Amino acid sequence: MRLLLLAGTGGAGTSTVAAATAVRAARRGVKTLLLTPEPGGSAPFGRVDGEVEPGLVLRTLDPCARADRAWAAVERPATALLSALGSAPLEAAELTALPGLDDVLTLLEIRDAAAAGWDLVVVDAPALARTVRLLGLPEAVARAVDRVIPLERRMLWAMGHGASPAGAAAPPRGLVAAAERAQLEFAGVREVLTDPGTVVRLVVAPQPGAVAAATAARTALTLHGLAVDGVVVNRLVPAGDHPWLRERARAEAGVVADAEAAFTSLPVVRLGELAVPPSGADELAALDVDDLGAAAPAVAPSVDREGDAFTLVLPLPGAQRDEIVLGRRGDEILLDVGGQRRVLTLPSGLRRCEVSGAALRGGALRVMFRPDPDLWRAL
Repeated sequence: MRLLLLAGTGGAGTSTVAAATAVRAARRGVKTLLLTPEPGGSAPFGRVDGEVEPGLVLRTLDPCARADRAWAAVERPATALLSALGSAPLEAAELTALPGLDDVLTLLEIRDAAAAGWDLVVVDAPALARTVRLLGLPEAVARAVDRVIPLERRMLWAMGHGASPAGAAAPPRGLVAAAERAQLEFAGVREVLTDPGTVVRLVVAPQPGAVAAATAARTALTLHGLAVDGVVVNRLVPAGDHPWLRERARAEAGVVADAEAAFTSLPVVRLGELAVPPSGADELAALDVDDLGAAAPAVAPSVDREGDAFTLVLPLPGAQRDEIVLGRRGDEILLDVGGQRRVLTLPSGLRRCEVSGAALRGGALRVMFRPDPDLWRAL
């Protein structure tokens, strides 16, 4: 199974590119689901859900539909938690009123779609900034739960043993059950998002600032462990004799050149502006979006060793030195890149080492370690 998330800058035509990608995949015999969490994502098909042509099913989701589908997954722990707190039970319809919960339900829908037996799931994702926040959410929530209620303490509380620090009463079992369920749900989402078959594809409008936004998004996505496999520069106007067309085409050619320079390791595809937005599968299939799909660069951290020294290599394409803040807390590395934060647990060998330096080279942050003589033991 492959999961392809398309996210773009404002006015880039991401929904059209996502729909065209899904249609062309289905016509190659790939069993495809097109998932459109955003309102209007099904516009190229006239907002018709279901099978739009052989091998391609469109599913348009709204907050209410998402709440109904997700309610089965969260009803029991939510009810237990609210009961423990002395609150009235929650109804499915009330889910949509909770701030941020729509993003959570979107992630659960993506996870469930990826596990439903499709060859390819194409997601017409929200705008770039929201997509970055959305895809970084599972790891952040799971880590927050573990820090607030560590696993060992949850196990003791669940069995009715032990007490909280400083003699405080243990939390209700409903809270422990809710925390366990939240970790389980988000671990499943995280597993899908970091699977080798999952990639993000960026769609860029030929406008000033769009390439910079896409570059920052790629850096943030890589920081969170998600691979980007290509870039589409969409809605390019055709060249012509009219002075306006010539000037517009010249400016947009500069944007394309910037994109190719910023994403040198990725394929960059150009798509022209259409006089009328495509409607229906045949018009979508005419859009040439098949030049992408090459293997995405590796995004997982790795460790190099040279003698007694170790280097933790963290891919960060497009990152700038002055936007990186690096720290250490016990067995964890704290990393902030342009306001995007991630906490990484160190491999066991590096936990017994001291950080001796760091450098940004070749699109990767290299954090150097040397053995701590008080902790290190030769293996």
